Amino acid sequence: MKEIGLACLAYDQERQASVKRKLFSWAFRGLKKTGHGEFFSARELYEDLRVYFIRLPQSPKDLKKALKKAGKLMAGIGGETGPLPVFLPLSVYEAYRPEGAFRPPYGDMKLLFRSLLIDIINAISRDKGIRLEDMNIAVVQGEAAEELHSTVQRLSALVKYLDIITPDKESLRDSIDRVLFDTGLPVVLREETGCLKKAHIVINLGGLGKYFTRFRINPEAVVVNYGSIPARFLSLIPAIVEGIEVALPKEIISKLDKNVLRCYTGLELAEIILCSRYGIKSSENKGVYDAGLLEGISRVFKKDGYRLTGLTGRHGAHRVMGKA
Repeated sequence: MKEIGLACLAYDQERQASVKRKLFSWAFRGLKKTGHGEFFSARELYEDLRVYFIRLPQSPKDLKKALKKAGKLMAGIGGETGPLPVFLPLSVYEAYRPEGAFRPPYGDMKLLFRSLLIDIINAISRDKGIRLEDMNIAVVQGEAAEELHSTVQRLSALVKYLDIITPDKESLRDSIDRVLFDTGLPVVLREETGCLKKAHIVINLGGLGKYFTRFRINPEAVVVNYGSIPARFLSLIPAIVEGIEVALPKEIISKLDKNVLRCYTGLELAEIILCSRYGIKSSENKGVYDAGLLEGISRVFKKDGYRLTGLTGRHGAHRVMGKA
C-alpha cells in the first residue's frame, strides 16, 4: 500500500496546546502507532493509498519551529514502501521553505492543467456556443519540441485542422508530416502570426512574447497558456487561462481531515492524491509532455470521480466555463 503524509494547520483552537505539547514525541514511536490523535491520525483513502494527517500549530512563531524540527524527525521515518513523503500546502511551503521531509504539492508540473487540455477546450467551446469542429485552434511553439508533438497528437482526434506557429518550420516539417500520416490531421506550419486574428483558441507553449513579439489576436479568443508571457504583452490578449479548479469526489472529501480541506485547494489535493496513487514523481519533468501519460491521467481523473469545475486566469478567464 502506498502511503503519504498531508501536513496541515490545526485551526481548532482547542487543539492548539495539545498539538504543541505532543508534536514531537510521536515521531520516535513510528507512524503505525497513532496514540496522539490531536496531532496525528490516518485514513485509507483507497484500498491502495493510506494518508497520514499531520496537524501543525497555526501561529507563525510555533509553526516555524515545528516545521524545522518535525521536518528533520520525519525525514528518517519510512512507510511500507519507503520514505514517507509529507506534503505541505503550497502557500505554507513557499512562505517557510522547510527542509527535511516536507515537500510542496505537484503544481510545479501543472500536471492536471496539462492533462485536461481536451476538457478545457471542450469547456471553452461550450461557453462560446461554437461547435468543436467549427473552432479555429492555433498552437504557438515553445522551447520543448516534445511538448509541441504531444499537443498536436492529442488534438488530432478533436479538430479538423491545426495551425502551428513556429520560428523555424523547416525543423518541424518531417515530424509534422509523420503526424499527418499517422492521424490524417491537416497541419499548417506558419512562421508568422496572422492566423491568430481568426483563432478561437490559442494554445501558447511559450512562444508568445518570446519568439513572436508582434501579433494581433482575435478579441474573442481565449489563450490557454502553458508557457510564460511577458507582462508587457498581456494587454494584447483578451482572455488567458493559466490554471484550473477541480472538485474532489464526495467519498474522498468525507475521509479527509477538515483542517486538510481548509488548508489545501482542491487542485493541490487532486494532484497529490492522483500522483501518489499512480506513482507519478514530482519535479521529474521526464515524461511530463508524453501524450500517453497525460491522456492516462485524464482518464483516471474522471474514472476516480474528480471534476473540472472552472478555469482560472486573467481578463475574465477565471469564471467557470460550462460544466466539464
